[in-house]
Amino acid sequence: MIDEGVAFVSDATRYHGYKDPSAPISLQFSMYRKIENMTPIPRGYVAPPSYTIWDLAAIMRTINVCNYVDAIGIKEIWIYGYESASLHPSESKMSSRYGDISNSIHDEALPEEYRLPRCTNSYVVYSFNYGRDLQTNIHNRMHQIENVMGYLDRNMFWNDFGEVVEHGFEHNYPSSCGVTHFTPNWSNTYNDQYVYNRENYRPSNCETWDPDDSKTTYISLNCTRWGCTELGFYKWFMQNMPGRDNGITYNGKQMRNWWEAMYDFNAYVDEGRGFFYP
Repeated sequence: MIDEGVAFVSDATRYHGYKDPSAPISLQFSMYRKIENMTPIPRGYVAPPSYTIWDLAAIMRTINVCNYVDAIGIKEIWIYGYESASLHPSESKMSSRYGDISNSIHDEALPEEYRLPRCTNSYVVYSFNYGRDLQTNIHNRMHQIENVMGYLDRNMFWNDFGEVVEHGFEHNYPSSCGVTHFTPNWSNTYNDQYVYNRENYRPSNCETWDPDDSKTTYISLNCTRWGCTELGFYKWFMQNMPGRDNGITYNGKQMRNWWEAMYDFNAYVDEGRGFFYP
């Protein structure tokens, strides 16, 4: 699962890699060290109504995470563990100067003892259930991407590249790339969540996405564009995110490689990079 995950998340950063296998990888992942711990997962914050969250802060202190992050340059920690009805992982957690930008109960809402150690550099902790499958792990990453990109430019990411889907919405508009829970060809909010093999056709401009809608082409697509699988959709979505050599310009400004923000969030925000070069 680790090997497959490393290969998948690296390949997923190729801009339009599904149609250009030679497209350069934006982020090349590799595993630095594997630590196996045979003791019970430490129990942390008790969240309403009655479940306990893995104590990631305790785990990070045990491994002296800031040595990995600041001295070695580690960007992510992947934790594989178990869960039950009363014990749950946090899908992702970020430690940064700008807070916990993640798909979880944010550190700022937790008692001090349960907050991730703050290092000089930012890092992300992903919590995976080793009894599940790779697509569940990538699902966690998709939500982390949504949180980071939404933090940097909520309007452009959520209201243009992706989309906000609320239950009861009528899909009477063309979508761009969809969202983790809904592919761009969804029809019904009650039946189509987590459905990645829908064969119905809907207009989408995801494969030519540009902030200037006039530069895009809407095509009628269905799940065959991503192979009608959950993992296929996640890779298709990520490979349509503006990556290296994306060539997009908007209002006279060149679009940055969005993956830079997933690599070093602190530096990205420190330098005021945004989605465009000055």
